[in-house]
Amino acid sequence: MTEPIKDGVDALRAAVRSRNRTPQALKLTAGDVPGVGLRALEDFGEGKANLTDEQLCTLAKSLLPFGCFDPETRMLKSTNAAPPLKFVTPAPYSPPKDHVVPTNEHGLRMPASEKPQPKKLRPGWLGSWL
Repeated sequence: MTEPIKDGVDALRAAVRSRNRTPQALKLTAGDVPGVGLRALEDFGEGKANLTDEQLCTLAKSLLPFGCFDPETRMLKSTNAAPPLKFVTPAPYSPPKDHVVPTNEHGLRMPASEKPQPKKLRPGWLGSWL
């Protein structure tokens, strides 16, 4: 059974351990982190080796596109610095008071006075103008 995740280093270890299950994923991750080879990354995932804070920051950027490693707190944090947006519902629409919809004698809307004309066929095209 794996150990419970207590801090950001443990979360990165678990992510590296999960990447180790596919043959090429860990190799690609090792290429993203300068100064760390494939064997050192495997050892880090198994808990046999430690990485420097700079390597942990680079590894976190590689594995978590919207997260980063904070060396002071040893935790992962979000890189999204924007404050959350407030959800606002728009006010119900009410037409202007002077707006009048044309109607016929039955109180129904009047149909369009002119029907749309069919599009002309383009020369050189069969049965369609597209």
